[in-house]
Amino acid sequence: MFEWIPGQTARSLAGDDEALLRLGAQLGESIARLHAPSLGSFGSRLDGSVPSFDRWMDYVSYRID
Repeated sequence: MFEWIPGQTARSLAGDDEALLRLGAQLGESIARLHAPSLGSFGSRLDGSVPSFDRWMDYVSYRID
């Protein structure tokens, strides 16, 4: 997120309302896409040594707890 637009940081967008709206919209779309699929494989280890989850938000909830 800090370098959402290649070569620019979010801070560099200060004062550019159109760019800030675009950043917010694209970030929201990306988060929605990440939370939508059911893959059965979200986890933090490729070797299966920790639980995996069907949805990203379930994995995030597990990690936050």
